[in-house]
Parts: sequence; structure tokens; C-alpha cells
Amino acid sequence: MVTIKDVAKHAGVSASCVSKYLKDENSVRPHNRKQIADAITQLNYIPSRAARSLRYGKTMAVKAIMPPISLPFFAEFFEYLRVHFAISGYSLSLHTLSSTDAPMTAEDFADYDGAVIVFPDDDSIVTHVHNILSDLGRPLVVVSGTQYGKDIRTICVNMEQGIMDVCRFLLDNGKKRISFVGGTEKAASSNIRFSGFKNVIPEDMQCGVYRGGFSMNWGYRAAQLMVKRSPLPDAVICENDSLAAAIIKYMVTHGISVPDDMWVIGFDNIPMAEMYNPSISSVGMPSRDIAITVAITLVAEMNGEIPEYKQFDCNFVLRESTGHDS
Repeated sequence: MVTIKDVAKHAGVSASCVSKYLKDENSVRPHNRKQIADAITQLNYIPSRAARSLRYGKTMAVKAIMPPISLPFFAEFFEYLRVHFAISGYSLSLHTLSSTDAPMTAEDFADYDGAVIVFPDDDSIVTHVHNILSDLGRPLVVVSGTQYGKDIRTICVNMEQGIMDVCRFLLDNGKKRISFVGGTEKAASSNIRFSGFKNVIPEDMQCGVYRGGFSMNWGYRAAQLMVKRSPLPDAVICENDSLAAAIIKYMVTHGISVPDDMWVIGFDNIPMAEMYNPSISSVGMPSRDIAITVAITLVAEMNGEIPEYKQFDCNFVLRESTGHDS
């Protein structure tokens, strides 16, 4: 890898002179400036994060604020973000959200040029972080199922429509007892998806609503509650694929066939959904494309540009858990 010392040697100047150039090219004499510029071009020198920080007065770091990456979707999404920020020379740090955390302060963003919030479960966090970053003069990009207003750059994913499409699919296929399993009423992203369910499924066809969390443990517990209830649902919509996998596991081990007795649908379309047995029909989000758009949008904002607004739709992938081939 080419270093500042290599550039200095090639240009016939000191390393400190190259450092001065990287900070402000006009701070060195014209002759040295040309020598350094030529050396950078000829050696294909790419400044390190430290050198970029020196030159542009930036930290070249971004903070990602999101739910715990113990949830598979968020682990995958963070990795997509990390890779695509790295392409632009930025490192990415993770801050996971917890209800027990103290409120974030300006100190939490002192070493960052901008921040991303991914599917927040508490709308007040978005407002709070936006106010902090606005005071610091740094941009924020939010990924959410809802638009936060013109002052907050939001990349919208139409999760509610994704759930509504699934609900209509179930009704069109003759399902009459449909359950919903997902996060608590305190979770903003869960409320968006549950709204899609309520908007399409008539009350007399809602066969139990189980809102207690996003973990497999909650999915397993919800399945227990379903079996105790009569009649059994003929379809279950889950807010993520882990919930769906847990419900299928419980039903199959208790003599209830998926899909013959019950259809089960997940959300996120993580790789496990395709590999599970039976494979899980799932509402997918184009997570890689969303992550790329987030990186491009925030980098543009950090460079003082105004990127165009983008919105993403979900897609429904049919598999064995709804009686379809993988």
C-alpha cells in the first residue's frame, strides 16, 4: 500500500510537506504542490482515513443507530451499510438501541460526520438525534416505514403496503381465521405493520393478535397460545422470519401441519427463510439497495449536496409455508 512517505520520496519533499498539502494544498509552495500532485497521481495514492481527516477537517466516521443486531435482518443490514460507507472512505460505528440507555448527547456524536437511524422503534429518538445533529451542523438519514417530515431526510420503506398485500393474498386464497404475531405497541415499526393488518383483515376474521416481541422465544410462546385457543388460525402473519420459524417449529412438533393445516408468513426474507423446512414465505425488503441508497444519501449530505428522495417497496416471496414450491 502506498504511504505518505512513498509520495514524499517520489515528489522529493518531506513527509510533513505532504501532510500539509493533504490538509490544505495552498499551504505549500507551487513547485512542491505540483510535485506532490504528480506523485499522488503516478503512485495512485489513496489517502487513509487519517489523511482525509487532516485534509478535509472531517473524522471520516459515521454512526449507525439501530435495534440489536441479534435480530438477523439488522446484522445483515449493518454489514451492507459498512461495506458501502467504506467504499466512500468512511468507517461505520454501531450504536444499538435499548430502552435502558441514557439519552444520547452531543458528546456521542463529537467524533462523527453524520449518522443513520435504521427502523427506530421510538419516534422520539429520531427527533432527539435530529435536534442534536442540527445544532452540530451534521446530517442525519433515517430509514423507516414512515416519513418524518421535510426537515428529516427519510428513506421510506413501504412496510404497511407489504403487509396489506399479504393480507389480500390470504383473503383471495380463502383464509378466514388470520393471526398476527409481532412486536409490542411501543415499537413504532411494529405499529406500522400492524396497521396494514388491521386495514385489510376484517375484525371477524382476526383470529388472535399476539404482540410481545420479535424474538424466537416470543414466536414459540405465541404458538402455544394459539393452540390453546379455539379455533386454530388457518394463517399466521409474523413481523419477522424468526417469529415465523418458531411458530412453524412449535406447530410441526405438536402435530399441526404447515402448510396443510396452517399457512405461516414471515417478514424480512432473510436467508434462513429459504433454507428452513418448510421454507418460509416472506415479505422481503431490498435491504442491499436500501443500504446503498443510505450511504450515497448521507455522503452527499456530508458533502453539502442535496440528494433526491427515494422510496422502496416490499416484495412477497412465496414458498412452502403457504403451499408453494421453494
